[in-house]
Amino acid sequence: GKHVFGQIGCTTNLNAMKWLQRELYPHGLIVHPCRFYHEVTTPSHIDCTLVVLKPGLAMTNPVRPMSEDSKQLWIENDWQLIDAPYPVRRDKPAYSQSSEWLNMNVLVVDPDTVIVEKQETVMQEFLNTHGGFTNVIPVDFRNVYEFGGSIHCATWDIQRDDEPVDLFPKFNHFAYEKSLFGDDEREDSPLYVYNEWKSKKEDYGEDKHLEIDGFQVMQSWERPYMQHFAKVVCNMEACAALNNKRILEVGYGLGISAKSICEELKKGRGNEHYIIELNENVFNRLLTEYRPTAKSNGVDVIGVHGSSYDKILQFDDDFFDGIFYDTYPMTKQDQ
Repeated sequence: GKHVFGQIGCTTNLNAMKWLQRELYPHGLIVHPCRFYHEVTTPSHIDCTLVVLKPGLAMTNPVRPMSEDSKQLWIENDWQLIDAPYPVRRDKPAYSQSSEWLNMNVLVVDPDTVIVEKQETVMQEFLNTHGGFTNVIPVDFRNVYEFGGSIHCATWDIQRDDEPVDLFPKFNHFAYEKSLFGDDEREDSPLYVYNEWKSKKEDYGEDKHLEIDGFQVMQSWERPYMQHFAKVVCNMEACAALNNKRILEVGYGLGISAKSICEELKKGRGNEHYIIELNENVFNRLLTEYRPTAKSNGVDVIGVHGSSYDKILQFDDDFFDGIFYDTYPMTKQDQ
């Protein structure tokens, strides 16, 4: 994933976590400080308090509930949180400084496979029934408890074959960036770049290209490419019906793709074309040049002024039937 969760406790430090947030953000990683309630003291290991089992499913500790503000992100992104069963063995080995909740300290290998301590038969059954794991592997690991951990504590991922997937798509990256760096503290931060880009002077070069702040954002030779993919996005299986389509376009540019999308949408009735555009002058051009033409062809154009990272959050996941995305990479992260 792209999100890292750390608990605020007796062995963690909020200032250090904020440092991690700033350091890891350029690498595409988001760090979330979490709080958990506990009667005696704050647990030192999060893997006996919160365990991600698979995309959309996490196991929580019934006696260490997550705070409501920490839980909100999970709920907003449609995660299911299930309380772990109590351990079979409530006693602890001599010299162990860990809690009885080492039964939660499991190792998820893949969506079907999980490794559990051999004596924790209740947890094994729980992960099979409620976690959907078809391959639950018991491993005799009880004697390791006195060293301060169990199976998950004794392992570490060193290599992955897949790419990180964002499992929290509704997370507000724009607000997170602002919380880290303020409005304009870092010139290489996305928030700073987007705010600057809004008012940059545009040059259409006799409609042969679009330059903003000296950067060529779009060229007229892209016309066949844009026209082709405009047809594709309007005629995907999800857009098979001619009427009542909602198509989102991110970035107006020279308007090549917008006009091609209009040609497709005008074949039906009640179709809507949403366009998110950050630059003020380009946005005004789409309102004055494109929207009237589209309206005369029976297509409603809804212009949205701002950053797509921010504005896309106002729409539900299934609001659009098709999305045409072709923006200029303004930040180092985008590039």
